[in-house]
Amino acid sequence: MKKRFIIFHAVPAALFVGIVLSMFVGRGSVNAQMIVKTVSSAPVKTAPSTEKSALYSRFAAAATENASSRASLSWMFGSKVHLAPVQLRGVSVVCDVQAALGADPGRVENEIERMLYTYLNPLVGGNPHGPGTGWEFGRSLNQGELFGVVHQVPGVEFVKILRVYETDLVTGKQDPKPLGSHLEIEAHELVASGTHIVKAAHREM
Repeated sequence: MKKRFIIFHAVPAALFVGIVLSMFVGRGSVNAQMIVKTVSSAPVKTAPSTEKSALYSRFAAAATENASSRASLSWMFGSKVHLAPVQLRGVSVVCDVQAALGADPGRVENEIERMLYTYLNPLVGGNPHGPGTGWEFGRSLNQGELFGVVHQVPGVEFVKILRVYETDLVTGKQDPKPLGSHLEIEAHELVASGTHIVKAAHREM
């Protein structure tokens, strides 16, 4: 039987429609990947350690629920659906910026964090200007993209430090060595935020 591979981006309704279409198109197998929407699509400020733990708990819950979502369903028309979890690649950003004169450093920090959590989000990320349609499967991450995201925040004069670390989303453990300018993402993977640390301050006089 000819196999048909369909990948769905966290939308159970689309998954159902795809399954039905596959049955009308013909017999065979459908491979679908699903990310459970336990991963919050809202930006999360994670400065306090308790909130960081809560973020890791949500990702751990998502990973557990994704793992339990594997299924092989046989349908009366002979089509078989293989449901597998999406693999999330966690990344954490450490950023130090100089705030412009007159800008509130606290507000600048909060806005940079909000933009990073939104941009590096499997469900609503990928758009440097705000919530989008989600990170694309297999889309690699370039460090230069993140400079652009941070620079567009009002009150940022320039970025002094921006480092990216690969992060285990279940344990919260970061790699000790920062990534280079490019993170390769496999075709079945999506990018997701770990914990971002942002510091903003005025120029020392």
